[in-house]
This record gives sequence, C-alpha cells and structure tokens, in this order.
Amino acid sequence: MKITIIIPTYNEGENIKILIPKLLEVFRDFKNYDFSILVVDGNSKDETVKEVKTFMKQHKNIFLIEEESKSGLGSAEIYRDWE
Repeated sequence: MKITIIIPTYNEGENIKILIPKLLEVFRDFKNYDFSILVVDGNSKDETVKEVKTFMKQHKNIFLIEEESKSGLGSAEIYRDWE
C-alpha cells in the first residue's frame, strides 16, 4: 500500500528539520507500506525549501512542490493525487 504524507509549509524551516526525520523514523516501523512525503511550500521566505531539498538529496521518497504564492492549506490538498 502506498501512503503519501502531504505537508503544507510556509516559513517552517526550523520545524521541517525536526518533522521529516521523525516521519522517516516512523516509516521504518511499517515494512509493508510505501511511504512518501510531499511538501507543498507556499513561497516561504525562510530556509524551508532549502531544508526540504537537502532531505530530497538523501531520500528518494521526499518530494517538493513550490507554489509562487502562499495559497493556504486547502490548495495543498489539491495535490493529493499528484503522482
């Protein structure tokens, strides 16, 4: 079974550095599932995108969509069928 965790972000650089490793740790406990993380960033002004891209280099199951402007949680949900 494939499960994608969608994380809408806006200026969450410090939090994303904590959240992604914790999610990856939890994923290891569920061997029969194919987990991925999709970060939908609303044009953050901090280091959010940089942090996500660093994780992407290390993990093939992390993805990023960069929006041109902050459009809110509802628009991030539109990407639930993104693959």
